[in-house]
Amino acid sequence: MSTTLFQAASKSRARTTCLRTSAASLAVILFSGCQPEPTTAVDRPLAADELARVGPAVISVEAFLAERTRTSSPEPDAVLLERLIQRELLYAEAHRVAFDQSSKLQAAWKNLVIQRFQEELENQAEAQTVVTVAELDGEYVQHPERYSLPAQARVALLQLPAGSARGRAEEVRAEGLRTAKQP
Repeated sequence: MSTTLFQAASKSRARTTCLRTSAASLAVILFSGCQPEPTTAVDRPLAADELARVGPAVISVEAFLAERTRTSSPEPDAVLLERLIQRELLYAEAHRVAFDQSSKLQAAWKNLVIQRFQEELENQAEAQTVVTVAELDGEYVQHPERYSLPAQARVALLQLPAGSARGRAEEVRAEGLRTAKQP
C-alpha cells in the first residue's frame, strides 16, 4: 500500500509540475502579444498651460483668457470654464453623430473660410501699402486735373427800388469792373 501511495504521490507531483509548466507556457504565449496601451491625451496630466481636457480637445489658459476678453462677462472663472467645457462636449457630440458632415453645414463652413480669407488678404494688402510724401507729391504733379476745381463764377441778383438806387447800383458795378481790371 505504501508503494501505491508513493506512486500516486509521484504521479500527482508530475501532473502538478506539468500543469505549472503548461500554465506558465500558456501565460507567456497569451501575454506575449500584449503591450501596455499607449497613453492618450486624456490619460496624461494637464500641462501648465492647460485648464481642462475634453476628449482630445484642450481648453488652454490662452483660450480661456481670450474668451474672458471677448465676452467681457462678469461671470466667475469657474462658470466660464464650465461653459467652455459644455461647448466642447456639444461639439464632440455633434461630431460623433456626424452633424458636422451635413452638406448645408459644410457649405456654410466653406463660405465662412472664404470670407475670412478674403478679409485677411485685404488686411495684408493694406498693411503692405505704404505711401510716402514723395509719392503723393509726384501723383499731384502728374495729375493736377484730379486735384483741382474748374474756375467758377459767382452771381448775385440785387433787386433795388426804382429811382436813385439804380444810379448807385450802376456806380457799384462800374467800380467792380475797374477793380477786376486792375492787376
